[in-house]
Amino acid sequence: MVTGSFIVENIGDSESLLDWEITEYPGWGTWTFTPTSGDDLTPENGPVSVDVSVISPDVEEETFSGEIKVINRDNSSDFDIIPVSLITPHSQPQTCFLAGTQIAMADESYKNIEDITVGDTIKSYNITTREIVNT
Repeated sequence: MVTGSFIVENIGDSESLLDWEITEYPGWGTWTFTPTSGDDLTPENGPVSVDVSVISPDVEEETFSGEIKVINRDNSSDFDIIPVSLITPHSQPQTCFLAGTQIAMADESYKNIEDITVGDTIKSYNITTREIVNT
């Protein structure tokens, strides 16, 4: 998921009212906007922050682009276009331990990784404390 934000602001005359709404956004991904619209925004209110999240399409190394359109509901010819783009990452190869990899056990013995079972206590490295611990 990718997150971000943009602002909606009434830059009109003092005490003017802006009723706004997001009317268009790209067809790729799953988009969420909070809030999606607003009523009676005055210049004195200051800007409204719109939080955006998008779940990107499930494809590797692809560039997507599009636009978000925010309109003045009282005058649809008064709008703003926000360009957006996203590049999906290259998939990282799945890594794992090969069969036969020796794992240090809490009792100082070693077991092949394929012989480890639920409930076994192994040694691991705690990156916060920088110590070898039993887990």
